[in-house]
Amino acid sequence: MPERSVADGQSIKPAQASKPQTPTDSQVTESTEKMGSPHELVLNLPATSEDEERTVSAKLPAKAGERPTKPFTFDIPIVRNTAVDRWIEYFTGRGRANFEIWLSRGGRHIKRFRKIFKDNNLPQDLAYLPLIESGFSLRARSRAGAVGPWQFMPATARRCGLKINNYIDERRHPIKATHAAVYLLSALYKEFGHWDLALAAYNSGENRVRRALRKSGHKTYWTLTRTRHLPNETKNYVPKFLAGLIIAKNPEVFGFAGIEYEKPRNWNTVSLPRGMSLKSVAQMADTPLELIRDLNSELLWRYTPPVKGHLLRLPSGKANRFLEILAKTPTEPIPVYGRYRILPGDTFGLLAKRFGIPLHQMLELNAHLNPRRLRVGTPISLPQKRKTANASIITPRNGTRGKTTKTKTHHVVGPGENIWIIARQYGVPTDHLLRLNGLKPSTTIHPGDRIIIHR
Repeated sequence: MPERSVADGQSIKPAQASKPQTPTDSQVTESTEKMGSPHELVLNLPATSEDEERTVSAKLPAKAGERPTKPFTFDIPIVRNTAVDRWIEYFTGRGRANFEIWLSRGGRHIKRFRKIFKDNNLPQDLAYLPLIESGFSLRARSRAGAVGPWQFMPATARRCGLKINNYIDERRHPIKATHAAVYLLSALYKEFGHWDLALAAYNSGENRVRRALRKSGHKTYWTLTRTRHLPNETKNYVPKFLAGLIIAKNPEVFGFAGIEYEKPRNWNTVSLPRGMSLKSVAQMADTPLELIRDLNSELLWRYTPPVKGHLLRLPSGKANRFLEILAKTPTEPIPVYGRYRILPGDTFGLLAKRFGIPLHQMLELNAHLNPRRLRVGTPISLPQKRKTANASIITPRNGTRGKTTKTKTHHVVGPGENIWIIARQYGVPTDHLLRLNGLKPSTTIHPGDRIIIHR
């Protein structure tokens, strides 16, 4: 789309409203004390006049001496009214510190986001929407459950082709989520025919905007803001976006000089033959674990889905080393040690520590279960225990239990343990432990109790 240019001193029609006052603390709602969530920031905005709806202005900040070094250019319609000015005052005033952080963070993503919109023949300025949705945070989460830079709700995300399961949430994937936003915004613009209404529908849902247009009889977003048919958040949404866009494309004009923008990160993608822990990946790729996690923000855990073919992003130049080492790593199936039933308080992480089992192996054997929702009594498979100096279970290759190595005569009961767990840990029959300790099957043992293992 052709860009619109608004130069210094040129305006179609100046705003007729008086200068708005700077919002007070009581006029602003923030989700957190220190950082705040751009998605949930709301101001008490003045009603706009009909004249202001058509205002396209190059009005500059009130600070004397500030002038744009080049014309303001945009590829979506820009309305400059009292509501937009109120948000500009907030972002350059009380909200300046947070806004500067969001601008800095956006440096990492904005070029890629703009290219995706350009490739799909959509206005590139829409790539700045995450600025007021999430502050360009990949892991942002609203109180309502919207996630990622584009703040998708689960149902909308799935409708736009994003995966959300026990292991990944593609709402946090910067590229896939942006393509989903392109798909949704295209559909909304096709229906409503104007970007203001499309953005309002992106915020509050197309059904709400359809209903507001039908009940009010109005045709534009700005006239809808003067009715009771849109929620306050949606009345703020478009002015907030326009204000953020105007500042983001001309930061120096509004006093944001010397911002240290985060640099884009480049990566190579590799296909994994199986589920892997990110710690193992980091070691094989000779890369810090936190960088691997940062490049793969859609992963909910520190391991990949326990399936073949997951695409993992590695820093540029690290893929060949990783694949060479991975090719030399054994890929035999994980041997199953036994079965266990979930008890109150159990998690895969705690069980892995208790039995000395690699967490990623336990997750791979139980990929059908949601690690966050383990129900009491659910049977799970346990992989072969790691061999240690004090190992008291010997398991031959054929999987049958061998003789018990009597290296320990007593065991101190830990949190969540019972006789069955202890018997499994030492490779002895449960009846044997009950008999040695004079216990009945119904007897409850407590943390700190000493259990005789061998005489």
